[in-house]
Amino acid sequence: MQQRPNILIFITDQHRFDALGCNGNPVIKTPNIDKLAATGINFQNAYVCQPICLPQRNSMLTGLYPSAHKSIVNGIGLDKSLPVYPELLRQSGYQTYAAGKMHLSPIARGFDNPPYEPGEIPDAYPYYGFEKIDFVEGENSPYLQMLNNNGFELKNPNDCLQYDPDGPFQVISGTIPEPLHRSTWTAERTIDFLAKRDPDKPFLAHCSFWDPHHPFDPSEPFDTMYNSADIPLPVDYNSLMQELPAHFKRYAEEDRKTSGKSFANHTPQDWQRMIAHYYGTISLIDKNVGKVIKALKDHNLYENTAIFFVADHGELLGDHGLALKGPFMYQPLIKVPFIFSYPAMQSDADFNGMVMTYDLMPTILELANLVPPEQITAQSLLSQINGIVKPRNLVMIENFSEGLSAKTIITDQFKLTCYLETDEGELFDLKNDPQELVNLWETELGVKAKLLQQLNQLQIKTVKPSPKPISKW
Repeated sequence: MQQRPNILIFITDQHRFDALGCNGNPVIKTPNIDKLAATGINFQNAYVCQPICLPQRNSMLTGLYPSAHKSIVNGIGLDKSLPVYPELLRQSGYQTYAAGKMHLSPIARGFDNPPYEPGEIPDAYPYYGFEKIDFVEGENSPYLQMLNNNGFELKNPNDCLQYDPDGPFQVISGTIPEPLHRSTWTAERTIDFLAKRDPDKPFLAHCSFWDPHHPFDPSEPFDTMYNSADIPLPVDYNSLMQELPAHFKRYAEEDRKTSGKSFANHTPQDWQRMIAHYYGTISLIDKNVGKVIKALKDHNLYENTAIFFVADHGELLGDHGLALKGPFMYQPLIKVPFIFSYPAMQSDADFNGMVMTYDLMPTILELANLVPPEQITAQSLLSQINGIVKPRNLVMIENFSEGLSAKTIITDQFKLTCYLETDEGELFDLKNDPQELVNLWETELGVKAKLLQQLNQLQIKTVKPSPKPISKW
């Protein structure tokens, strides 16, 4: 038997922590992911470095904050000179593969001179260490070719996602049948890799689902799986936001309007239907997670495969009158599902210490008996689980979006957010106000001062100094 484990990573996009049964949601049905959590370690306080797709995905690959790897917004690709774990594993003898959404560089979406994902271009491999990728997005993606072979005649996979003019914004029903849905396709490509892999090498496989990213478009029967009337309303969805920075209200009332459609116009029933569809996309993912895990077992790979389930960031989903993502730091956007299951370790417990999802990078390298790059600031989860490294007692999150630069610090009780462009901010007591309804920014000045000092120290720690000079000149 090979000594080093196989590594399989399930990645979801825009998936909030509480949208899993194993994380306390009484409505959603996710039996396969719940089982993964029950047989592994379910991190109850996992945070992202930044709640935006491309920067966060590159943080997970590099073990660096966006401000350190410089890929701070969706339009800036990752510097190819930076060490990434797929390439380090490939160089050490792993077979590397990915299916689904990557978004490590800008993605082509119909521009005259589109910035294609480099992996879409022939002979571009290895792509950040991946020897082969079956892309789900982009104008040259194999997923688009599959759709067109089945009669869709599209120039881009997103072209088929037409909104219902009479329904809630970003909610679509049954556009693509389940056998052709991107979640099904991503799982099937991963299963095909498992069947055809090189049996003499350990493997790294990313099964990276596009969903539950908007638009929320589950296939039948998942689009009617949840009764909208049974869905609890979002937290404080009628918030007037008087005590919050000005951009909160502006964004809720104006910035989300697109061709006459807006979350600002949603009725309570619209919010419930949107959430029901969001849950439907996750239940479809859950079904496909079960199929991939079954394939592991069918090929006798399960016992020697370390499995991760992680989201790149969360989703506001109507909480506080906001949806999707943006220049906000509410918990549903920055706290995400994170599960680690490795049968050889026989661990089955919740882990309540604070972790960061970019800790994935050194954890994977430790599993593969590789030494992490010196400059990374992430910490191996294995060291934290085993008590070798003391769990974090505070974390920092960055956000560069919509023309605002935010920094957040979270302790075991408080959360503070400040902005580069304004003197406004938020301070919430998460112990006594877990839904983040009362902003203490102007009243708890002593707490604010202490947290600002701690935040300044954390910002310094996110970038390690360069190697020592070999000379004074």
